[in-house]
Amino acid sequence: ARLASGDAAAARALARTLTPDLPEAALVELLCDLAEGRSSDLTVELEPDEADRALRPMVAGLAASAIPAVRAALWQGAPELVQLFPWLPAALAPRG
Repeated sequence: ARLASGDAAAARALARTLTPDLPEAALVELLCDLAEGRSSDLTVELEPDEADRALRPMVAGLAASAIPAVRAALWQGAPELVQLFPWLPAALAPRG
């Protein structure tokens, strides 16, 4: 919800707090990097299929509820992750 409203700093801080106990939270930090146009060098302690399963509902939620500026930034950054998540650009593509 924090990232969806445009508060990437708060979302990142929460993700970093949760990641030791919930590795999927590192994916929120990855999304924050995308939303801010940053390159990400995160290490996610998940197998590729686990990361994929965890990221899909996060992206679906952001695509449905994020403010337009966040959605646009995520969509612009999505090609950087296409090797890992080939479905990501389509999931974040502008609708309408």
